[in-house]
Amino acid sequence: MEKTPLSDVWGVGGRLAAKFQAMGLSSAKDLRDLDPAWIGLKMGVTVERTVHELKGVQRIAGDLAPANRQTLVSSRSFGRAIRELEDLAEALSHHCAVAGERLRAEGLLAGGLSIFIGTGHFDERPFHTGATLALPRATSHTGELIAAARAGL
Repeated sequence: MEKTPLSDVWGVGGRLAAKFQAMGLSSAKDLRDLDPAWIGLKMGVTVERTVHELKGVQRIAGDLAPANRQTLVSSRSFGRAIRELEDLAEALSHHCAVAGERLRAEGLLAGGLSIFIGTGHFDERPFHTGATLALPRATSHTGELIAAARAGL
């Protein structure tokens, strides 16, 4: 750790490394040897966690473990105006396919589906609407997602 510069330590960027150098610290070992509680007060909880990690005490993985996901969003804007309903339905089907892939990749099922459509912010005649649909059964099946989304459209 004596040979590892502060800027190579996870969570220590250039600005923070400069602050540490002003304090007389130059290596990962110097950071490791600090009191975690003191560094937490001076630099914040993220750096405090890093000091614990450098001491061999796992803090980051447990503290930052993602919570169980409750929503998944597949949202896109179009480069041109969509004027035909079938073109919009086709784009919606594509987004359902992407959402289905993501659901399956994460081992999740959708119990509902929300659709929002609208014009651009600078459109002369602004329009925004949406629908929220409960699915008959939780699913990640692309065909079922598309069918529900098209019904909502």
